[in-house]
Amino acid sequence: MSASAYAQREAEEAERARLWLQNLLGLDVEHDFFEALGDGVLLCSIVNTIKPGTIPKVNPSGRAKKNKAKKMDNINNFINGARRIGVLKSYLFEVEEFVAHKRPDKLIKCLLKLEEVAKKNGIEAGVHGEIVLEFQRQVEEEDLKKEEAHRLEEEAKEREREEKEREFHERMKKLDEDLEKLRLDEQKRLMALEEAEKDMQKRKEMIAQREKAEREKKEQQEKERVEREKKARQEREAQKKAQEDKKAATPVQTPSSTTPSSSQTSQPRPAVSAAPKQAPKPSPSLSLGFCHFFFFFSVRFQKT
Repeated sequence: MSASAYAQREAEEAERARLWLQNLLGLDVEHDFFEALGDGVLLCSIVNTIKPGTIPKVNPSGRAKKNKAKKMDNINNFINGARRIGVLKSYLFEVEEFVAHKRPDKLIKCLLKLEEVAKKNGIEAGVHGEIVLEFQRQVEEEDLKKEEAHRLEEEAKEREREEKEREFHERMKKLDEDLEKLRLDEQKRLMALEEAEKDMQKRKEMIAQREKAEREKKEQQEKERVEREKKARQEREAQKKAQEDKKAATPVQTPSSTTPSSSQTSQPRPAVSAAPKQAPKPSPSLSLGFCHFFFFFSVRFQKT
């Protein structure tokens, strides 16, 4: 086959594939198949229209266009699904080739084979096109619902996080208040202890001053008693000495000189001042013996 004939054949196949897609989907594909089918959503929708449920998961067009990994996931799902509905591997293309917009001839052959499989399963162009588009709309709506659910879930998580943060801040505030209260209570307790220690110190000082005053008073009383005893002893010694001096000054009279002579009688006697006689003091030994005798007698009398 010459090159011109091969090129003419490829052009005819491309036009046939374009018309089939246009009649099936109601879309003007023109000749840029990669632009129309680049996200893989329509390819997966065609497979699921031929045999529902073949591709259970299809990434929506909005996400596939923004995320290369999701677009490649759709293309992989299409290739696997096409093989399950009867498209041979020789009619399929590689994912990298499709993403890089290479080998459009393989994509056209794959579309023509899908047309044959669709006719075998009773899928006719213009009749089931709405089903394909409806499936695509369902995918988009499901994606929107998922996005909305995800948004609501994120909002709920955000509210829950804010609530937890608020509760945490409230607990921290309550904890700070409790700690401050404990600190004030501890400060009051320490102040009370300091006051008690000061009061105890004052009491000790007062007791010490009182004991000192009592001790000084006793010492003064003892000193006064010693002074009185000393003075009394000196007075007794002075009286005793005076008596001894008086006895020593009194002359001793003899019997011969009992009768006074005329010369003696004529002379007047000097007046002698009569010293007051002191009552004899009882002997301590006699007083002690009398006390013992009285005590012994009283005890015997009580026994009888």
